[in-house]
Amino acid sequence: MNCARHPARQAVGQCSQCGAYVCDECMQATKPLQEEEGTLCVDCYQRKLRSAAEYFRVKRKKRRKKVIISVIMYLIGIIVLAIGFTSEGTKLVTCVILGIILCGIYTAIAGWRTGREAYEDYELKHGASYTVTDSGVYRNTGFFGKLLMFLLGAVLGVIVTPISVITNIVGMSSDKKTAAEFEQEANSVSKI
Repeated sequence: MNCARHPARQAVGQCSQCGAYVCDECMQATKPLQEEEGTLCVDCYQRKLRSAAEYFRVKRKKRRKKVIISVIMYLIGIIVLAIGFTSEGTKLVTCVILGIILCGIYTAIAGWRTGREAYEDYELKHGASYTVTDSGVYRNTGFFGKLLMFLLGAVLGVIVTPISVITNIVGMSSDKKTAAEFEQEANSVSKI
């Protein structure tokens, strides 16, 4: 059998993805992925690299979106807090709570999810619980536990959000560099 890319050369292996035969040069060029993927032809190797590059480009876009939303919500939360501290009574309490939630919206949502998962685990272990009243029977949903976790997440988010924004900005830079490295490797192999 001869190499699919170099018809004049003897094949030494077969691509684990498409079945094409590969020569020693092609096998050496695709060696970085052999441990995870097995023997690859140059075309399949390039597809894997470009797929990895695309993964990091998408990841970078998601990070950018999260940074933008976090910064906007944090700034709005700070403005609401500032308005609240110049107010009195109910308006003060409402603005402070709303401002804290806006500042830590991502951790607040994560707190809600954690509370929901904890309640689902509780139901799996102990079964569903119900409340009987004069107006009917109601299944308990763990709402107050989820609300408590949401508010705790929001309070922690006031501190965590700026750290998360910085971490995501650094991650965006790393993702861009990694995507470029994968793309560069894919382009360099095409010369074989």
